[in-house]
Amino acid sequence: MLKMGVPPPAIKLKMTSENVNPDLLDTPDAPAPPGGPPAATGAPEESDDSLSDREQSSSSDDSSAGFSD
Repeated sequence: MLKMGVPPPAIKLKMTSENVNPDLLDTPDAPAPPGGPPAATGAPEESDDSLSDREQSSSSDDSSAGFSD
């Protein structure tokens, strides 16, 4: 946001409203505080089982469409 020209006081005000310590803006190279979001693993959040369940239910829906020859 700073690179886009947003004034630092405006950014700090938004950080305060989002319950983020605005002092972090003054030290961008400091280590992240503990308790942040979990690290991304690159894996999808849903398990393969839930995906296969949805695929099975959608295929059963297709077969009950009521088409006749």
